[in-house]
Amino acid sequence: HEVTTCDGGKEAVRIYEEGWANIDLVILDLMMPDMNGLAALAAMKKVNPDVQGMIITGHAENDLLGQADAEAAISTILHKPFEWAELTEAVGLALSGQQKLGKTDVGPTAEPRAAAPAAAGGE
Repeated sequence: HEVTTCDGGKEAVRIYEEGWANIDLVILDLMMPDMNGLAALAAMKKVNPDVQGMIITGHAENDLLGQADAEAAISTILHKPFEWAELTEAVGLALSGQQKLGKTDVGPTAEPRAAAPAAAGGE
């Protein structure tokens, strides 16, 4: 897989609008310059209702709930700080479609859960 980085939420939305058909997963920090991750994900959802989004945050999950436009597009919430293996696991789960509409918390504040399959290798 190819990774594209952005300087903020508005740039992420612009890049998604231009190339959404070639983007399998969007990873956004909750707190970003010029537009937060939930607002960016909600804007992306207007372009593609099936967008798969991962939110990275240091906030509790309850802070994310109640924002319905973006919530349905969140496939994973990854809590900071996290290890490389946790990021790899979360990306693998999201790309495999196992977390399509439900949220799976990954990271130090996550609830315990059953072991997940290892992440798939990139292209």
